[in-house]
Order: sequence, then structure tokens, then C-alpha cells
Amino acid sequence: MLRVESIESWRGQDVVDSAGEKAGRLEEVYYDAAGDEPVLISIKHGILGHQVKLAPLSDAAVSRDYVRLPFTGEQLGGAPDVSVGDELTAEQGAAVCALFGVRQSSGPLVGASLLAHRNDEAEQARRRADELELAAEDRNREAEEARHRAGAASEEAHAAQRAREQAETAAADPGGRTQGSD
Repeated sequence: MLRVESIESWRGQDVVDSAGEKAGRLEEVYYDAAGDEPVLISIKHGILGHQVKLAPLSDAAVSRDYVRLPFTGEQLGGAPDVSVGDELTAEQGAAVCALFGVRQSSGPLVGASLLAHRNDEAEQARRRADELELAAEDRNREAEEARHRAGAASEEAHAAQRAREQAETAAADPGGRTQGSD
């Protein structure tokens, strides 16, 4: 059997106990607060699949058709039915791990679907930040070009002012003479 790597991609697959007996279907995977390590899974079971139990993922393995947990059917059956959401408190996680006799990192647990949603939002935010950075660079480039155009226009205005002053001086002294020259 393979080691569990991307366990969240196995949602809907059968979950079996250590003897290979079906315990239910994989519903959700809960990761430690850092999102690095899968800690628990929720298993849908019962006739209509409306009941949910939590079980630790320690030493779980996958085959082609199922996820195998290293716990007996009796252990899995003894876990209380729970109502779970996208996150589990540290106490909920610790209680399940204690029930199965496994260690767990402290802190709340986050569901894979919530992590995926957060990762999507983070990726969208990164893309938006990149777009805004490019737009800012464009604005800076446009501002620099506008400063150059303004500088050139200022030089043209000064040149026009000097030409006007020279023209006025020439008009005031048609003979080319200046006052006080004799």
C-alpha cells in the first residue's frame, strides 16, 4: 500500500479498518493549524451516510480503492458521532486522539476544504497584488514621461519668452539703436 500524501483528494473513497472492513466514506481531512500535517479525518457512515465520526490519520495508508486506518472496527465504532464544520477546536482534536491513544499536535485543526478556500483566496490576493504592482509601475512610468514633457514644455516656454522679449526690444528700436549710444 502507498503512504497517504494528498489524502484530501481521496474524499468519497471507502475507509476501512485494520481488518479491511468498511467503516464508511472519507468526508473531510483536518490539518494542524499550520496546514502541514493531516491529523484527523471525518468518516460518513450509516445507512444513509448522515452520521459522522472522527478518526486519527496516524499510520493510515491508501490502496487503489480505499483508505486503511490502523484501528479496529470496534475502536472506530466506539467513536462518538459528531457534527463537524470546517474547523475543530484543540479540545475536540485532543479528545479524538486520546480516544484512539495517539498523540496530536496542540492547537485547532482546519478542514482541507477551508484550507483550499484560504489558499485560493491567497492566490487571488497575490495575483491582484501583482496586477496592482504592474499598474503602479505603469503610473510611475507615465508620471516620469509627464515630468519630461513638462520640462520640455517649460524650456519651450522660456525660449518663447526670450524670443518675445527680443522681438519687443527690436520693435521698440526699429533702427537698431539703443538709448544712450551716441
